[in-house]
Amino acid sequence: MHETDFEKRYQQNIDPWGYRDSWYERRKYALTVGSLPREHYRLAWEPACSIGVLTRMLAARADRVVASDASPTAVAEARSGDVPANVEFSVQRLPADPDLPGADLVVLSEILYYLNLSDRERVLTQAWDMLAPEGDLIVVHWRSSAGDTYLSGDETHTWLRSQPGWQHLVTHQDEEFVLDVLRRP
Repeated sequence: MHETDFEKRYQQNIDPWGYRDSWYERRKYALTVGSLPREHYRLAWEPACSIGVLTRMLAARADRVVASDASPTAVAEARSGDVPANVEFSVQRLPADPDLPGADLVVLSEILYYLNLSDRERVLTQAWDMLAPEGDLIVVHWRSSAGDTYLSGDETHTWLRSQPGWQHLVTHQDEEFVLDVLRRP
């Protein structure tokens, strides 16, 4: 899906995937945050943050969260309401380089399968370069294919696990989504 397609979806419905109310999303977010190996992080990067529901949960676990999305409408919604003081939102398209060396957490939630191979590789390289040694990468995707993605969630995570250098910490797979936590040694 192209970034303008995402923008159109958000303009038509500010919560097009039910981030605030669906059981799938609430459960996925709880397991995502629950799978983080550390109690607290200094600096987290969450690209493709959408309307900031998961971002707010990450804010309770980090000193600083830098979150972005390609959709200006989604970012405007994310900035509305009660935004924790330790969260920064911006409009940024992946692959992006937010210049956050020394981050100790990168969260890629339901975004890699929307990227072609070249962009997927660039985003993963950026995560590696950004993460401090012993920094954590958490990746989660819906298992099926939405028809507008390059890969299914399962294919995305098979590709992810085949990438060299990462230390594999956690896999959660159920009927709806797959989640992996990797660490940069």
